[in-house]
Amino acid sequence: QGSLMLLSGEEQYGALALLGIALVKLLATSWSLTSGYRGGLVFPTVFAGVAISLSAATAVPDLAGPGILLGSVAGLLVEMTTPALGVVMLLALLPAKLLPLGVAGAAGAILGRTLIDRYRPAPEAV
Repeated sequence: QGSLMLLSGEEQYGALALLGIALVKLLATSWSLTSGYRGGLVFPTVFAGVAISLSAATAVPDLAGPGILLGSVAGLLVEMTTPALGVVMLLALLPAKLLPLGVAGAAGAILGRTLIDRYRPAPEAV
């Protein structure tokens, strides 16, 4: 319901406000999960992905559209869960005609994670 409120445009937020909303949602979700709350990651991740994509579309209007929305949601789902689970959730949540966009977002997240893990400097021995 919160994602629909953001998408409906009832409230006009700026790009930084939308990034702040996404950050607060992700921080609250990680805090609640580490404190033992048994909620899931799917809906908070979708909400944060919607907020991030709307922020990008507000900052750069040429980015607006379903591609940026699905790409950011797919990327966050894959990053916050496991790649396999993220792709399965995408298959379950998206209509067939939008699956290529979701798969592209998931592939981008997997590639980004792989590159970060590969080129991250090794911790120095103390």
